[in-house]
Amino acid sequence: MAFDRRSEILRTLHLISSPGRVVEVRIITNDGIGSGYFDDFEKLADQVCILDDNPQIRGIYITLNEVNPALLARRANRIIIRLSKKDATTADKDIIRRHWFPIDIDPVRPSGVSSSDEEHRYALAKAKEISAYLHSVGWPEPIIADSGNGAHLLYRIDLPNDDAATDIIKKSLNALSARFSDDICTIDTANYNAARIWKLYGTMTRKGDNTPPRSHRVASLTEEPVSLSLTGCDHLATLASLYPSESGHQPSEKCLSKCQNDTPVNLATWLSRHDIGYMQKPYGNGTLFILDQCPFSDAHQDGAYAIQFESGAIFAGCHHNSCGGGMQRWKDLKQKYEGKPDSEDRLSRMHKDNARRRYHAEQNGLTMQRSERPDGADPADPGLSGISDLSMPRHRKKPKKSGIQQETPTGSDNEENPEITRKAEEILRKGNPVRYMRDTFALDHVGDQVVAECLILSLASRIVINSKGLHVSITGDSGKGKSHAIDTMLAQVPEEFRLSGRISDKALFYSQDLKPGTVIALDDVSLSEQMQEILKGVITSFLKPFRYRTVTKDRNGITCTIPERCVWWVAKVEGVGDDQIFNRMLTVWIDDSEEQDKKVLERTLREAAQIPTAVSSVREEILVIRQMWRMVEETFVIIPYAEQIEFQSAANRRNPDMLLDLIKTNAALMQFQRERRTIEGTEYIIATLDDFNQAVRLYNALNGDTGGQITKLTRNEASLIDAIRTLNQEELTVLDIQRVTGWTNSAISKLLNGYASRGHLYSGLLQKCPALSFYDRSVTVGDVGKTTHRRSKVYVWDNSLYLAWVKGGAVSLRQQDEDHHDTTTPPDDPEDDFRNFSAESNRFSASAENERTSDLSQNSTCTHILRDRESFSETGTFTEEAADVRISTGNHECESLCPDRAAENESLLSSNQPSLSNQGNQNGRITAENSRKHAEKIAATIKPDDYLRIEGWPEKRPCHLCGRSYVQYRKRSLKENEEPAFLCADCYNKAVSRYVASIIPLPGLISTDQMVRLNAGAGKCHVCNTNPLVWYDHASHLGLCDACYLREQSKKSEGGSSCTP
Repeated sequence: MAFDRRSEILRTLHLISSPGRVVEVRIITNDGIGSGYFDDFEKLADQVCILDDNPQIRGIYITLNEVNPALLARRANRIIIRLSKKDATTADKDIIRRHWFPIDIDPVRPSGVSSSDEEHRYALAKAKEISAYLHSVGWPEPIIADSGNGAHLLYRIDLPNDDAATDIIKKSLNALSARFSDDICTIDTANYNAARIWKLYGTMTRKGDNTPPRSHRVASLTEEPVSLSLTGCDHLATLASLYPSESGHQPSEKCLSKCQNDTPVNLATWLSRHDIGYMQKPYGNGTLFILDQCPFSDAHQDGAYAIQFESGAIFAGCHHNSCGGGMQRWKDLKQKYEGKPDSEDRLSRMHKDNARRRYHAEQNGLTMQRSERPDGADPADPGLSGISDLSMPRHRKKPKKSGIQQETPTGSDNEENPEITRKAEEILRKGNPVRYMRDTFALDHVGDQVVAECLILSLASRIVINSKGLHVSITGDSGKGKSHAIDTMLAQVPEEFRLSGRISDKALFYSQDLKPGTVIALDDVSLSEQMQEILKGVITSFLKPFRYRTVTKDRNGITCTIPERCVWWVAKVEGVGDDQIFNRMLTVWIDDSEEQDKKVLERTLREAAQIPTAVSSVREEILVIRQMWRMVEETFVIIPYAEQIEFQSAANRRNPDMLLDLIKTNAALMQFQRERRTIEGTEYIIATLDDFNQAVRLYNALNGDTGGQITKLTRNEASLIDAIRTLNQEELTVLDIQRVTGWTNSAISKLLNGYASRGHLYSGLLQKCPALSFYDRSVTVGDVGKTTHRRSKVYVWDNSLYLAWVKGGAVSLRQQDEDHHDTTTPPDDPEDDFRNFSAESNRFSASAENERTSDLSQNSTCTHILRDRESFSETGTFTEEAADVRISTGNHECESLCPDRAAENESLLSSNQPSLSNQGNQNGRITAENSRKHAEKIAATIKPDDYLRIEGWPEKRPCHLCGRSYVQYRKRSLKENEEPAFLCADCYNKAVSRYVASIIPLPGLISTDQMVRLNAGAGKCHVCNTNPLVWYDHASHLGLCDACYLREQSKKSEGGSSCTP
């Protein structure tokens, strides 16, 4: 019998609605949406049959529930094929009463295409399965239909259109989806709204093109019960409560809180570790685990499940009445596989949680009663009986992991191997964790040790309870290794604390796997203006969750949350674009020097020439580091000498916090080697002066050649300023800068003036650097009679203002004990002390170094602190017990030469150099004048060619010229029995400048007229054979460095000639 389309449409209308009631017909076309309202079913069927033949119409639908009759006047018994923006359709508020509970089973397939025959049959079978299950629990027979691509079930109900009805239908659909959705078919959980439109049976379903594998089909009724009975509210309520919700009454609020405090964070890992089979499905904002075998009873297999909600709380139960009928049984499940928890461990965690809450309460201006019992404390626990004051002294048993580090490992890379744990503990207790992490970073990434240390300490800020958070901004040219540096460091982070894959800015709020303490890396992600404002708030709100209120696509209010203690790593060529975000982050530059490029190329070629060895995907060092991050505990850190720290500039109020956090993070990583004190039941780590020195070394590096912490300059902006200073001109144009840098006019103009890109504004040097200004002037070009007048922008450079601007990043430690002050020594300029203390890392370029007075030529002395003899008094103030000889200058301390160091340095000097120990001294003090004369005498004999740069981080050895602690150059050719000699960067640069200045070429031998600047490295200067070759004459095949080129240019400008005609 031929299919009668009109009869099927009328049959559907009389089943779903009643004559005289108003229904809306909704038409989905390729060009838009059409709509009409009908109370005459005959007219509706006639018009629909005509439209259904149109291949441009993708589907025809009707409203399921009873519509307000007044809406008939919108389009009475007629259809408008394409609605305008002002034409309304049926909204939820226009529904008078609910009459149907709709279940839509839709095959999983690519969007925009029809289902295959196999998928279609599976959906129809799934509908039979759902109908059979609901019938077994007392539900009446439904209407079963073929939707054309999937299957439909319609159950008759009679409910008012209110929030309660919407909620129970929504929960019922979620429960069905949790139980029956799989990889082939899913239950559509979006069909809970009252104005939901439904496929009109008897019409064609068109999705995509009509092809044999995925053909278009007619939607039709397949089964209709003899008598259509109402589904009671109790049936819906039972189905809705099949699986609990976090905000519902089952489980209770108290039970959820207790479970959240005691359960592991990753339920999937916990189930896998205990060999419990499961099928995982999304459930609301959490995850549902359908267990393969009921762990509570051997009488049945099915029915057991566990849910982990968005907050981390866990509910476990079974549907069978013999297993509790859906009651909370997570505690029983956990005790079955883990046994009862150790009460002493729980007590320790409670004290730490209480201390953390008390600290956060103080930060938020709140107070907390000392007798308040922390969440999760079970008064019935025998191990906690009699505890009424959580701040009382106690014997503390160390938990294996605490705070953020209580996460369960999620990987299968043997990170809990006893040998890995032993090595990790040995490094934490006896070694240097930061150095080990840096060295491991160097195994996979060449150079950028400052970047690595910034990322390491940023990670460590998560475990310092009283830290304000350290976040990192990495800038540098494209292709120089920013992404690789972040990826290399992310490999050291335990999997549970990092987000895998690329993520958009908006997706951060909707990510379900975002946990407290997560590392969020934004690699060349274009941040919208709104997201930049949010990022400021997130970074500032480090100690507490950041909540952002917005609306969904349905215009419903929603509160999104980014958890607390997350650290942010942002890598972009031009930075984040907002100076306020720059101001809240550690600003570090990627190394884009030619020397670094050569090292990367050498490593790349070396690896390509080697035969790959069969190694595991994760090296052992990385597994050790991951285990170290799991073993370190959340802790408070106290800096007893904090009031003695002095900053040269206090203009930026955030930089002192960053330095203090650098000290705290160093101490936190060394927590197993630091003094601990317990005050009112809370344990504190005491930071030492070594933590201060390590923090200052990194802080100075960020204010020197590897970062712009004070200036907030990007790598390219700093390079442009170096080029401007190289010109040594007060007035310059873009063309002048082009000749020095080889960059394009557009690139230089953007860096100077700023620019807009994709709606984001990036400030330029004119807004950042006070030493740079500009004015417009008219320029006349051409010969007499053929002149052209044009405007030109001239930039003005004030070098003295620049030096005053960049020198504000120095830090020193004031000596508190007045007895150690040397009142016989006249006080020096405080700026000299700052400069001396930070000389290892806080250096300007070589030209700036030549412009200011040498450190060695100033009449100043320094105090050497013997680090391994320091201690702290009971009151928390620093006291020095060492009996070493001291040399003081004012109230500041910095490292310099002392008798102990002099004896050590004596062996480092060659036989023809006088020993420091033979210098004159009074009362054990070496005078600055003797040091200066000795250093100058040795410096005159230094040949830069004899020294090689030390790869990687500066070594902690004394410079044999000035005695500084960190050196970057070593002598290459040693005579027999000659001790090695080392130079710091300052002394080496001065030796280079002195050597280059001593070279006097024959007049007329060198011509600079035809020289051009090279963009790539081409060896060393042909004259001094020391500095890199930058300028080259292709005709004479002569190349010069910048220093030699400027020397010849200065001769030429003074009236001489650099070439003989």
